[in-house]
Amino acid sequence: MLVNCAGGNDPRVTVSEERGFEDIPLEAWMANYQLNLVGGALLPCQEFGPGMVARGQGSILNIASVSAHLPLSRVVSYSAAKAAVLNLSKFLAREWATRGVRVNTITPGFFPAGQNRKLLFQEDGTPTERTRQIWGHTPMGRFGEAHELVGAAVFLASRRASSFVTGSGPARGRWFSGANDLRFPWKRTSLSRPPTRRWPLRRWQSWWRGPVPKPSSADSACC
Repeated sequence: MLVNCAGGNDPRVTVSEERGFEDIPLEAWMANYQLNLVGGALLPCQEFGPGMVARGQGSILNIASVSAHLPLSRVVSYSAAKAAVLNLSKFLAREWATRGVRVNTITPGFFPAGQNRKLLFQEDGTPTERTRQIWGHTPMGRFGEAHELVGAAVFLASRRASSFVTGSGPARGRWFSGANDLRFPWKRTSLSRPPTRRWPLRRWQSWWRGPVPKPSSADSACC
């Protein structure tokens, strides 16, 4: 079992009022990529993966991020690097699936740590506006705790429990409310309050998921 969890953001690549996206120095961007993608996933997989393949069994778990799925404000380099970790994990899952090695990811959601605590809490411990926004988009209305990642990790590590699971990425404690802003043809519109102008159902389904297949007798056998 290999767990790759090294990573983190860097103030040098964080967009702020003082530093715009275009002001991020290339060397800082590359350093953050080296941490999150190269050192955090690529090199360990290259080092330990072949041994697992040779033995015909193994499980690799790469730690992703919410920002890998939905690009969050400010942490552009971190988001891009974690998105690359997801892509790498799916590639290796496909390459090694028939050789006994499973590769999965976990998207932890928001967990306070040293790297993000100043963004999430004031010096007196009260939540920042950013924290209130995050809690408003989280069903539990709070941040996660480290022990709440254990179940997913143990499941993915176990051959008995997840021998047919590879290329997946369980998400812990979050939901896709961000899709409201990033994937829908309108901005910042609550799902419970659709826009006044509604698309015809057929057009909407085609835009969102592609053509709607006709039901068949085989559908009842699908899980």
